[in-house]
Amino acid sequence: MRDEKKTKRQLIDELRELRDVVLRLEVLETACKRTEEALRLENDLVEMYLDIAGVIFVVLEADQRVFRVNKKGCEILGHTKEEIIGKNWFDAFLPAWDRDRVKAGFVKLIAGETEPIEYFENPVLSRNGEERIIAWHNTVLRNEEGHIIATLSSGEDITERKRAVEALQAAHEELESRVRERTVELVKANEQLKQEIRERKRIEEALRDSERRLADIISFLPNATFAIDREGRVIAWNRAMEEMTGLKATEILGKGDHEYAVPFFGERRAMLVDLLLEAGQTRENQYTLFERQDDTVVAESYLPSFRGGTYFWGKAGPLYDAQGNVVGAIESIRDVTKLKQAEHALRESEKRYRDIFEHAVEGIFQATADGRYLSVNPAFARMCGFSSPEEMIREVTDIAHQLYVDPEDRTKIKALYEDPGFVRGFETQFHRKDGSIIWVSITARAVRDDSGKLLRYEGTIEDITERKQAEKLLVQTEKLNTLGAIAAEVAHEIRNPLVAIGGFARRLRENFPEARECDIILRESRRLETVLTRIRNYLKPVEIRSQECSVNTLITDCLALLAPETEQRRVMCRLDVEPRLPIVFADPDILAEIFINLILNAVEAMDKGGTLIIKAFETDRDLHVQFKNQAEGHKIKPPELLFRPFAAGGDSIGLPLCYRLLLNMGGLLSFTQERDYMVFTVTLPKTIRQGAAIDDFETG
Repeated sequence: MRDEKKTKRQLIDELRELRDVVLRLEVLETACKRTEEALRLENDLVEMYLDIAGVIFVVLEADQRVFRVNKKGCEILGHTKEEIIGKNWFDAFLPAWDRDRVKAGFVKLIAGETEPIEYFENPVLSRNGEERIIAWHNTVLRNEEGHIIATLSSGEDITERKRAVEALQAAHEELESRVRERTVELVKANEQLKQEIRERKRIEEALRDSERRLADIISFLPNATFAIDREGRVIAWNRAMEEMTGLKATEILGKGDHEYAVPFFGERRAMLVDLLLEAGQTRENQYTLFERQDDTVVAESYLPSFRGGTYFWGKAGPLYDAQGNVVGAIESIRDVTKLKQAEHALRESEKRYRDIFEHAVEGIFQATADGRYLSVNPAFARMCGFSSPEEMIREVTDIAHQLYVDPEDRTKIKALYEDPGFVRGFETQFHRKDGSIIWVSITARAVRDDSGKLLRYEGTIEDITERKQAEKLLVQTEKLNTLGAIAAEVAHEIRNPLVAIGGFARRLRENFPEARECDIILRESRRLETVLTRIRNYLKPVEIRSQECSVNTLITDCLALLAPETEQRRVMCRLDVEPRLPIVFADPDILAEIFINLILNAVEAMDKGGTLIIKAFETDRDLHVQFKNQAEGHKIKPPELLFRPFAAGGDSIGLPLCYRLLLNMGGLLSFTQERDYMVFTVTLPKTIRQGAAIDDFETG
């Protein structure tokens, strides 16, 4: 009986011991869960810190494999984290040509044969084969014994990245596995308890190591960065922030009440991070730029009191715990003053160029090789008769055939663009929108990229029509002076013997009436007299009395004067004149005589009757009067013979004299032939200008 009681007592004691073990195990399990929760929170914070940073982070272990990469790193490399982590960094993500050099430096660094290089540049290779240069800030990570176990690298403007703390996750899974084993293996409770205690110590050490790594990562961020908790206390203040503000981390960490704003504003006030924690704390209109991007905000501002005036760019985002609750906020700040100054200088330069482009007297253009304009300035558009640059760019789709009178000239210019690469003072003729022709001088070059590929042609165009006309007028004047001297000498040398010949011929006819030769001599003498008279009339000076006159009135008067003639010849005259044509400065009598001569010339050409169309219109600089008559079967080859003196007879002043008189009044007479029509055009300047215009003219 005593033995039985003893056995029960022993069993009770054992059960009590076992209950104590279970209680201790439950306490330990609760502590482990708290530790796991803290570890998850810290891991989430690490992830958030890395992903919000605007740079790439890479942690390489001693075996050259990627231990951690952040989101920004994945974006630049074009791979997912799973495709990057665990891969040999040098073999997978560095170009072959630079791989050995960088790898050799890494091996020496891990072996302790060289000191860490704080700043280093090398290219990385993305998924699509693109090489991207990363500016690295490097440091080494050591274990408690001081041995180098890994490298930490951050790069300016490189993708964020970080690697999930796989060791902590493995520990968590192992811990859960051990807890399950504990619940079913109570007989091994003591040993299991010791093992859990050891595991807890390992997890705590991993947590402390993670905190150290997070502090190092934030410290090495190139942008000035700080973070606050939910109560507004500073929990992070990196080296870049120390350099920007002159305030050490030890002086600011743990402080609240907007202490972090004092170095920037000289007073306690809300900043960008406060807008994320408490809406209304920060006014968005105090920023020159403000954008929301998902749960982050990006802003720019100008602080006139900071270092004499500084532009800042900032990006802020919330910090979350494992349950998704906001526990704080982080803000990165960058001094962008130099960038803003460069942008301002660029805008000023563009404005100066645009002012030159828009207000230049010469035409300025950019064109493609296939014959389209990329840009033209207003002067060039007006030169070609277009109302705006946009209209010219839209309507001119084939430069060679729409503008060039001789399309081969553009072929010649394109050849010069190839060798020597530019043209200077190339003179050619352009069609204006209204069909008139101008002379231009082209100075331009071919623009190519670094590989020599042609991008465009660009240059300037000058309207040299008046210069060309003045040059031709000078040549024509010299020709006329020479012709006048020759004509005077011919008239003098021929007229005297011609009078004697005529006198002797008349005497011979009186003495020998039956002699037919005398009639021939007298007829030829009279013909020569007529030729000499025509020479004298053409070359003698004509006094021009210019005054303001209305072209519409002159046309109406001339048609009324010639109405009997046109009706008799069955010619119908149709007027097409603009009602408000400007006044021209010319001799109205001479101009009327020219109009009469052109109308009679058209009537003579239509021997069977027809329609004469008289059209008066204006362009930018001139006023034009066209006389267009039917001339079926009449082909003049070459047309310029019309304006050569003595090439045609008639009792009127003749087309050559009309041509010369218009030149003397600063105008121009031109001729074109359109199928069954002949068109004579009188062109007069709207305003008085020095010198007279002249077209192609030969004296023969």
